[in-house]
Amino acid sequence: MNIETTNVPDTAKCSYEDVIQKLPELSDKEMTKLANIIGRMQARNIFHSCKSLSDEFHNIDNLVDITYIHWINSRNEVVVSFLKGICDVTDNDDIEHSKRYKFARAIENIYGLTSARLVSPLAFTESLVSYSVSNSKLIMNINAVASPSGTYNTYRNWFKDQAKEEVPIPARTY
Repeated sequence: MNIETTNVPDTAKCSYEDVIQKLPELSDKEMTKLANIIGRMQARNIFHSCKSLSDEFHNIDNLVDITYIHWINSRNEVVVSFLKGICDVTDNDDIEHSKRYKFARAIENIYGLTSARLVSPLAFTESLVSYSVSNSKLIMNINAVASPSGTYNTYRNWFKDQAKEEVPIPARTY
């Protein structure tokens, strides 16, 4: 089956159902090309959503209240659907609790591939915990290479931002 339809008259084009029915007939080479085309079509959408995703780590409440299912539901539907297909999952709620973290991190890493400047709240939170245990600049920078978590300077700036707001000290009541 030839998946290119650029010079095919409208009457010869297939319906959605026809395409789905013919997918099993595709060779690996054709399937690879189709997957690449779909990926390229989604890359721009993912790249543009990375800006708002990067803004999420600034607010500490976002980091504390994050849940994997909500985070997954807020991401690009095509990417999520593709990964659900790989994992043989039909609904986000069907993702085993133990796999939700890995599923969310897979999506996060796909996003990180499209935007080198992405700082994802999941990776940032994980690296924040690593830093609190190790107090190591090196570990922070290693994490930044392996995931969209931000560099040591990202953390320094985040800590400074957290210190800008005065925390009220309750009056003594004894």
